[in-house]
Amino acid sequence: MNYINIRKAHYKTQRKLTREANADIDDWLHSPYNALKSRIIIELSALFVFFIQHTPIKPNWISLSYALSGVIGGILLSSESKIMIVTGVIVFFFKGIFDWSDGLLARLKKQTSELGDVLDSWGGLVGSFSFLIGLGMYLYNSTQEIHFVYCMILIITTKALDIKDYTYHHLMYKFYKNKKSIVKSKNIKNKISNKENEISGFLIFLKNFFQSFLDDRARTVDFIGLIILIEIGYDKIILSNFIYYLILFRLIMIFLGGFYLVYFKKFIEKLVLKIK
Repeated sequence: MNYINIRKAHYKTQRKLTREANADIDDWLHSPYNALKSRIIIELSALFVFFIQHTPIKPNWISLSYALSGVIGGILLSSESKIMIVTGVIVFFFKGIFDWSDGLLARLKKQTSELGDVLDSWGGLVGSFSFLIGLGMYLYNSTQEIHFVYCMILIITTKALDIKDYTYHHLMYKFYKNKKSIVKSKNIKNKISNKENEISGFLIFLKNFFQSFLDDRARTVDFIGLIILIEIGYDKIILSNFIYYLILFRLIMIFLGGFYLVYFKKFIEKLVLKIK
């Protein structure tokens, strides 16, 4: 396929996908950065796929490259060299090229698969962990304050041990092994009272706020990357330390919110009803 057709198909698909995610790459008024960044990544990923479409490169290899680029970016941020740190910021800015290339190549070669979808989302998770570790080490190397290492450990631990996410994995694993093992009662729906099922509007507001505040999306990573570049220019930590504290606070609140849902609000029973 020629470059023009690849580019047109890519724009069409990304517009559809972003709208399904309640976003819009054409919304220059309300999300100018998202619109600009989306176009940068679309143009570069379309060009990348144009050059590799006739090679033996498989879409899943690109998905793995997406995950690997996150690891490399985190390692570069963790270094004590300013040049390597700047390179790490650049890697995190452009690694979305791989994220938006794998699906495009898969559709072009008719090689779409569930594995590819899993690898794509897993690559984003790897990048998220890598960035948080890299940012923590960047702060420690810049300040020599050991509490940033403790913050990093707490951030990674809190993010990794989220009980709500674990509940999803645990129940789906049991469902995969034996459906009957998690559907123990036909009347499980009746065991969930209306009072237990209710979640206050304030808690829903807090949930939405903390899930969107300093999240793992590219706009947040790019913003923090810009702060790092400014700090390197001034040779002084200005704002990234406070952002790291806020990230820690956010993840603790999400962890506590997930625990509240699982322990007090019959989250497991509701999830079982959806799986049945």
